[in-house]
Amino acid sequence: MKDLKQYIKTTIREFFNKNYDSEYFFNKGSYKEVFSVKNHPDKLIKKGKGVIEEAELFKKYPNVSPKIYKIDYENNLVVVEKLDNISAQKDFDELINKDRGYIHNWGYIIFKDEKEYNSLRNKLTSIKGKVLLDRVREIVLTLNMKDIHSRNFGYDNNDLLKAIDI
Repeated sequence: MKDLKQYIKTTIREFFNKNYDSEYFFNKGSYKEVFSVKNHPDKLIKKGKGVIEEAELFKKYPNVSPKIYKIDYENNLVVVEKLDNISAQKDFDELINKDRGYIHNWGYIIFKDEKEYNSLRNKLTSIKGKVLLDRVREIVLTLNMKDIHSRNFGYDNNDLLKAIDI
């Protein structure tokens, strides 16, 4: 097992060094690791279970997904656009703080079912919140997204909200 882990680590390092000079650990989820790239602050590298399938889905729907720069099928690595999830998190927090109790418990069914969705949307008190929720719904339904929480969204360079993870 140790030899396999060392092989994977060496393979990743070789990929990074060949393509991006160096790697920096950025974040970790349940099934994948994310690395920032030394000379490309606008890119991230994802490695782990499901990253290839996620990248292929993202390529099909660029309006709701980060740009995909490279898919390395052999090493199970994907180079993606780095989205601004800090600003998105602030917008979500503002909405949650303003309308606490209505939106903290999102589930896929709320976005899929028109009646459920409109019931939730009508409870929101701000136009900005309704616009944000409409965009989240568009993303969720387009990607059939199940992991719906504020940390899985970010803004691109044009301030368009997109999915970071599905």
